[in-house]
Amino acid sequence: MTETHATIAFLRQADARCTLRGHRLTPQRRHILALLLSRGGRATAYQLLEDMRAVRTNATPVTIYRALNFLMEQGLVRRVATTSTFLACSHVDGQHAVFMVCKRCGSVSVVHDEALRRKLERAARSAHFVVSGQETEIKALCESCSGAR
Repeated sequence: MTETHATIAFLRQADARCTLRGHRLTPQRRHILALLLSRGGRATAYQLLEDMRAVRTNATPVTIYRALNFLMEQGLVRRVATTSTFLACSHVDGQHAVFMVCKRCGSVSVVHDEALRRKLERAARSAHFVVSGQETEIKALCESCSGAR
């Protein structure tokens, strides 16, 4: 796997973020993050497992999921529940993301909307809830699938 300049920069940023938080981006976690980046920053756990097994034949789903959980805790990866995919994320911690998920092709676009985040938090408070997630998923049709141009 050849790493691009963007991948190397992302991995350096990830290492710095983990160090700043008192954690370590181990070689295995780094490798799994690099595999995710090599797939354009979006993949399922089993796609990553397949890629990992090309290098380490004894890799298991647990290996991948543990690394992904760590990367999510560090704010480096987010999970899109609708598509069961993981997205590399370089945005500021705590920033609300809206995942626009195409119902037909499964493509995902990420939109950051501070006003929507505030509205959702107000709605949650009025329902006596505290927001603990930072993502909203909206199912729609992308421009290609809807025929709109």
